[in-house]
Amino acid sequence: MADWAVFDVDGTLLPGTSMEKEFSKYLLRCRVIRFTSLFSFLLEGFGNLLNGQGLYGLKRSKKYLKGIPVSLIEQKSIWFFNNKIWPTISIEGLNTTKQYQKNGCKILLMSGSPDFLTNQLANKLEADFAIACNLDIKGETYSGSVNGFHPYGEQKKNLLLNAKDKLDIEFEKSTVFANHHTDVIHMELFGKPVAVNPTTTLRKIALEREWEIRHWGSDAS
Repeated sequence: MADWAVFDVDGTLLPGTSMEKEFSKYLLRCRVIRFTSLFSFLLEGFGNLLNGQGLYGLKRSKKYLKGIPVSLIEQKSIWFFNNKIWPTISIEGLNTTKQYQKNGCKILLMSGSPDFLTNQLANKLEADFAIACNLDIKGETYSGSVNGFHPYGEQKKNLLLNAKDKLDIEFEKSTVFANHHTDVIHMELFGKPVAVNPTTTLRKIALEREWEIRHWGSDAS
């Protein structure tokens, strides 16, 4: 079985924010999405939240992209990733991925951001695998729905377990880097969990369990 280093993206490799959050703001500025679409997205998300789906239901809503051509989003995402996301990826995070690669570990990226952004980062880092939010496509446009699990909370653990055989991953000898207390559920699978830029709750848990804590800034800082 293989040793892996699993890196959360949003808040970890990309400190302080998420790729999806920044990209959606860019799409608003470019008028690719309208405030009415954003309102519809928020309405559906909060409806899921109130229906007992919790934050998972809120994050799973992608209605703001409904009806937008895939080709347009892919075009916009390439420029945005290269000019706005990649320059702000943590230099410490980049160096860490390179070190693990030199040591013979395989690299897995995990993000709740859309696949069209996460896959670009995976290509840049020459990662071996990526788990992201896979958006549903109807014809040539986005439907506003998600295919399968949205990588958040317990679903991150489920996605990792589902991919275990395919990846030939040995959790006990592998390392995971994440920043949020909702990540504890999947961090517990690994022999070496590392809390990066942790929330207050994750920091407390990491101290109690004697997990390593690191602080990564953005390259732009």
